[in-house]
Amino acid sequence: MKYLLRLKYFFLLLLALLLSGAIALSNIPEGASAIGNLLIDSNPDLISFESSDSNAVETNGIRLEILAPDRVWRIPENQPNTTTLVRIGFQMTNNTSHPIRFPPLDPLFVFPLEIVDANGNLLERSGARVMLFNSPQLACPLLQPRESLTFFLQAQLLWRNNLLLFGGADGLGGGWNFDIRPGNYQIRLRYINSRPLLYCDEPQQQEYNKLTRGIWTGQIVTPFVKFRVVQSESK
Repeated sequence: MKYLLRLKYFFLLLLALLLSGAIALSNIPEGASAIGNLLIDSNPDLISFESSDSNAVETNGIRLEILAPDRVWRIPENQPNTTTLVRIGFQMTNNTSHPIRFPPLDPLFVFPLEIVDANGNLLERSGARVMLFNSPQLACPLLQPRESLTFFLQAQLLWRNNLLLFGGADGLGGGWNFDIRPGNYQIRLRYINSRPLLYCDEPQQQEYNKLTRGIWTGQIVTPFVKFRVVQSESK
């Protein structure tokens, strides 16, 4: 019975992703870590990092800020299971006068990253989605007025087949990655959602892939922030 329920949830989620155009096929970074950490707080001043208006943009009362406390990314040794963790994430703040529900915190399709090199060329991103089950990532958070949501990816630099990658994974076979090299770059974040009706998880209530209405729709693009990828011995 439990197997049949899981199979049912899988097909429901697959259907939702197909409807939203969210299926992509490509390579996933081996050894990539879990998807990230989530914090919802009604007092943004309690967050333990420095916020910057220059990294944020506000649209229709929703403020989106890219969080990039690590601006120098050191390349790990080209050895199995050797990685460099990179702190990258975002904060969303509901500056409206009413509660707003957001879609699942999916960095592959809803909150994708964009990276450009020193010449302004957009790096190609690869990724794939498989079933996620009973995951906080699939919850659709409800933010009250003046409440903030902070989400940090557990992204990293790693080697695969002598190719340096920047990426992250969901721990269940899905994820995203960029081919990257030493040099200067800029990174930004997009919020993309055109569907007010989505399947969401409510892990605390043991409800999974529940059809949820009233999801906030729109597109927000943060400013670019600069970072460098350097060899480990660089100072």
